[in-house]
Amino acid sequence: LYSNGMALPDESKRKVFPAVAAAAAADDDGDGQAGDDSAIPYYEHVDDALERCDELRVVVKRTEMTRRMNGVQGECTAVVSAVNSQHVLRYSRKVYGESGAEDKDATGETAQAGRQPPLDLAPRNDAHGHPPKRKIEQSFGLLRTYLGHYERILGRLKPIAARAAAGRGGGEGGGSGKEDDGRSGNGNGNGPILLMVTNRGHSDLLINFVCAARRVGMDTSRVLVVAADDPSRRIASSLGLESFHDADLTGHIAEKEAGKYGDDAYALVMTSKVYSVHLVNALGYDVLFVDVDVVPLRAGMLEWFSSYSHTRNLDLVLQWDVNYVHQYMPYGGNSGFYYLRSNAATRHLMSDVVKRGDALLNFRSHQATFNDAVSDHVMKYALRVKTLYEDSAYFPNGYYFLLQRQYMRDLMMMQRRPPGGNRTETRAAGTAGRPFAFHLNWNFHKSHKLRFMRQAGFWFVRTPTGGASEEEGGGGNGGGVPEQCSSTTYEWPSSPSENGEEGNDTAEEIDLLDCCAAEPLFSCQHRDVPSLYPCHNSTPFHSGKDSWWK
Repeated sequence: LYSNGMALPDESKRKVFPAVAAAAAADDDGDGQAGDDSAIPYYEHVDDALERCDELRVVVKRTEMTRRMNGVQGECTAVVSAVNSQHVLRYSRKVYGESGAEDKDATGETAQAGRQPPLDLAPRNDAHGHPPKRKIEQSFGLLRTYLGHYERILGRLKPIAARAAAGRGGGEGGGSGKEDDGRSGNGNGNGPILLMVTNRGHSDLLINFVCAARRVGMDTSRVLVVAADDPSRRIASSLGLESFHDADLTGHIAEKEAGKYGDDAYALVMTSKVYSVHLVNALGYDVLFVDVDVVPLRAGMLEWFSSYSHTRNLDLVLQWDVNYVHQYMPYGGNSGFYYLRSNAATRHLMSDVVKRGDALLNFRSHQATFNDAVSDHVMKYALRVKTLYEDSAYFPNGYYFLLQRQYMRDLMMMQRRPPGGNRTETRAAGTAGRPFAFHLNWNFHKSHKLRFMRQAGFWFVRTPTGGASEEEGGGGNGGGVPEQCSSTTYEWPSSPSENGEEGNDTAEEIDLLDCCAAEPLFSCQHRDVPSLYPCHNSTPFHSGKDSWWK
């Protein structure tokens, strides 16, 4: 739509769809003349269509699939001339009950069931409604503690982050560790940092991350772990990672893992993830934030994000979650795997996300809250964002695991062979070889992830006799395996500290790299999900399903 004649493009570049042109040229009115008044023009190149536009406003409509997924039967779009706005207003019809009882519509008038109700202004994210008072007050308490100790925590973290940014002997990267009010986010100093947040209950996943990284030759010297408790800090240190723990940053997180995705314990972990990214971003470093359920499959992941030409001029690069619910749209990013450059735009974004704790606690996940903030900052402040749609096969997730059989079969064949070497990898789902990492999301329970990892050749942590059970992803036991490899059940001796300061670790500390297996520790769990080798005789994960390899 063009506002006036001055915005219209050059007529010489205008074309007409052939079928429409033929119909328009026909003498349908019998006046003996052919006309093209009804012809619909188009332009072969977007640049031609927009050559005289000083400003372009884009309205994103649902696709047919997302419309059905969100229960919308008929959707209309109205373009209204009014004052300038950076938002799209959404109206929907109130659904009356099917009992036939009278109900009130948006105007307060009585309406009979079955009568078409009027359109009324609807919230953009209505999955959980407004946060209740207790969630708001809880978020205030968490934020009050965090901001009250912000300067002290930042000061303690600064030298640790600097070591992580320098990596092994330093090197080029994105982010200087200095204040930068520009938009480049790519200073002359060291960086970026691969940031992870964990507690003791998920420390076995952290060990697995490092074991998998060692297998493919991935450099872990730039990894920084924000630990929710002292045992998980010591685990990270024993793995050779830079680690940081402060009770005023993560003291509200329990040591055990969350019961399932989206419960209250999970929501509290999410707040610390937001705070941790906020801190590293404030120190001036670009950061690749990844959850501990990510499994490295190929070296060079951090370098790909920091130097990839398609992401160099962006502020934020998101893994595609492949989840079309409207709470995550329009970017559909996964909040457990994203690359954030450090500049004025992203510092503004993260300071905003930090203050949305009430929405985070109410939704019990920060993915909807984070995507909502990202969308706002794109509209209001021109935040530059890319979701890895075309490159999603380089960074697959639970969608690929559960729904892309051919992709997973190619990947399973890769996992049977050691990585590296000069041989040509099997081509997996359009990638030029092996993916960089696999993100085992799309699972509600940690126990599911452990079973899937072990069956798919993504598990590399040996455990001693009496450690984690085979069903929970343990096993691989044998002589010489340290008891500490069962990190979630081992009774770590106390390490006294003040305000989370790292104490002197005792001689009982061991090298947890001894827990790593050189090859995947495979065992069958379920016959109907991806597996390194066929598991025909195992019980199905989904009731009644046949073998995945048939």
